[in-house]
Amino acid sequence: MIKVLVKQNNNQIVNLSITGHADSGEYGKDLVCAGVSTVGIGAMNMLAKKGFLAKGLGTIEINEGYINVVVNHTDEVCQVVLETLVVTLETMVESLSLIHISEPTRLLSISYAVFCLKKKNQDTNPANTNSRRDKNSSM
Repeated sequence: MIKVLVKQNNNQIVNLSITGHADSGEYGKDLVCAGVSTVGIGAMNMLAKKGFLAKGLGTIEINEGYINVVVNHTDEVCQVVLETLVVTLETMVESLSLIHISEPTRLLSISYAVFCLKKKNQDTNPANTNSRRDKNSSM
């Protein structure tokens, strides 16, 4: 399961982390992970290109199955890039029917939003499972 945590303070994103794997395909062929990685790393590259790191506005950490950005000082460009990333990930959740968006909770001026991308439930009907297996084995 891929988990996305967004922390806000006064309607400004101060931390965004993406962790985990979707496990919706075999390693290296998981299109959900590839999509999330692409939009996440693309957003981090845009932040770096626009001077986020050079200006000391915050930090970015990227490892396998992990992206984390901490915003210490924000500017409009930073917020637009991060908000675009969040909307893109939310759209992926809706479009792919990959369940779970939990509502943000309000804690004074800080809010948190967590949503997850996870593998769709497999069809439990044995007849459908066998026919799917037969189609896959003939490829």
